[in-house]
Amino acid sequence: FAKNTCDCRLFSGNKCIRAQGYIDSGNLAKKNGLPVCFITPDLLYGLFEEEILNGRGQVCEELAISTLAGGKTVSLYEGEIEINGIRKRAYFAVSVHMLSRGYKLLLGAEFFKEIDL
Repeated sequence: FAKNTCDCRLFSGNKCIRAQGYIDSGNLAKKNGLPVCFITPDLLYGLFEEEILNGRGQVCEELAISTLAGGKTVSLYEGEIEINGIRKRAYFAVSVHMLSRGYKLLLGAEFFKEIDL
């Protein structure tokens, strides 16, 4: 487990939040060429709190996904992720399935193949 985790910094505008990320080789989700990373509701709210509270919304895209429970559409929020000094644009989608795990961010493996972890 620890071998596939890394410290990350998530950005939205001038907000920055640190989180433990898990690199999931099965997460190949992309939209418009950007990776989709799944985050817990508290991280999403922390990054986009102002937009959510002011009703402006930050949802800029939607993505249809298939899971074991069936298909659904998730809202995507655009931001950036930094790992080991490398910062990239990405989409964030909320997921409640990580609440009992040791990480709050599910990273896509393809997105990080050039980053030395």
